[in-house]
Amino acid sequence: MTFIAQVRLHPLNTYAAPPAYDLYVRTGQDSKPVAAPAIKRDPVYPPGSMGPGSSMTAIRLEASFPRADIANAAEPALIVNDEHGAIVWQSRLDLARFR
Repeated sequence: MTFIAQVRLHPLNTYAAPPAYDLYVRTGQDSKPVAAPAIKRDPVYPPGSMGPGSSMTAIRLEASFPRADIANAAEPALIVNDEHGAIVWQSRLDLARFR
């Protein structure tokens, strides 16, 4: 399963490269989280900007996870962490309609 998340950054950010945000799946209180083997981090620039060299407005995260690990989880949730490990966003995953 592949998840894509776009995280808006503070308008006054000073990042020169996409920050090391992380994307993983929490499976429940009694089980370990599922990490992606690789996470793609792409900067998002405002419309009309010249791209690199201008300030980023967001970061686009893309990661793939094994479906079996998520489908067997008691309470799967997609989590986005910032570079300091703080949770920026989380959402419960409901795969019932995709089975």
